[in-house]
Amino acid sequence: MRENIPFIPERDVKPREKGLTMMMDKGLSLREAENFVASSAEFTDVVKFGFGTALITHELEEKNHVYKEGNLITYFGGTLFELYVIRGLFDDYRRLLDKYGMEMAEVSDGSMILPHNEKLQYIEKLSEQVTVLSEVGSKQADVVFPPNVWVAMMKAELEAGSWKVIAEARESGTTGIYNPDGSANTTLIDDIIKQVQIENVIWDSTTNTTSIIIRNSGTRTRTIIDLYVRRPSDIYTPITPFFTNLGTGKLLSVDQTFTIILRWPNTLDSSWASNQTYCFMIKPKTGISRVFNSSTPA
Repeated sequence: MRENIPFIPERDVKPREKGLTMMMDKGLSLREAENFVASSAEFTDVVKFGFGTALITHELEEKNHVYKEGNLITYFGGTLFELYVIRGLFDDYRRLLDKYGMEMAEVSDGSMILPHNEKLQYIEKLSEQVTVLSEVGSKQADVVFPPNVWVAMMKAELEAGSWKVIAEARESGTTGIYNPDGSANTTLIDDIIKQVQIENVIWDSTTNTTSIIIRNSGTRTRTIIDLYVRRPSDIYTPITPFFTNLGTGKLLSVDQTFTIILRWPNTLDSSWASNQTYCFMIKPKTGISRVFNSSTPA
């Protein structure tokens, strides 16, 4: 079903430079990959073979072909890069990319110690071979970078040749752009948004959160006063007092952004339901309310 619903921004057609969606393949079967392509390829841009699972995945070549036939870009996640690099097998990794016809690669140091200048060198070398994504932040909870260091690293990696930078959050949502208690590190997120072009950042999403970034794209300052949510068949329910720090109103200057993180399950949906679609409405003090759909994570 496709309906023409007003006040929903038009999404760029593929190949997209912004508004990207990445799906992580954690070891899907060939049939599952075929089903994903049939149902969701047009909404997805890239597929990551995550956690080094490509090393043990059956029919990897066939599955890679299925994704590419669906107009999806495939790549090995950063864990596989780290596995090769920490063993001094970088050239073998490059040959692996060629073997499977990969046009993209991820450079990360989330589970190993890699001096940042060396990481930049790997980005530079790989960018001569493939399109590079690089991940900033650590999967280790005791490794914490202040916001100015995050921003500096992101900028340096983009300059070294990364197409986009990934803001690390880990599956648990307790490191990187999230705090140990699972709440969003909004100070860090806001600093990144202010100093790095948002189109160049891919936000690592956890398994049980929905991130809403509100941007004032108008020509004058607006005050956001309420956020509402509903399932398609229900009435709107105000959630401002329970889930946001909007308070009595959030003042947004032109191009300023504000981030809201919803964790699931919650009082909106006390039982876990993946891929449940909700309709959100953002209400400014003056002007037209904005409506958009979002889903709980798969």
